[in-house]
Amino acid sequence: MVHFIGPEGQVSGGIELVIPASAPRWRTWAYTRYAKKPGLWRVEIRDVNGSLIAALPFEVEPEL
Repeated sequence: MVHFIGPEGQVSGGIELVIPASAPRWRTWAYTRYAKKPGLWRVEIRDVNGSLIAALPFEVEPEL
């Protein structure tokens, strides 16, 4: 599952991705249209048990 966590802790997403357990390396992508609030966001990938597999921060900048 992929979740996007906003600057105030709001959670968006819940996108299910299928990654074979036998894959030694993997690449995938997901996106959200709800990451509009400026600030530091975080994307998390979790397995079916809820264990964190990977996480990365990204920043949404305010419109000028």
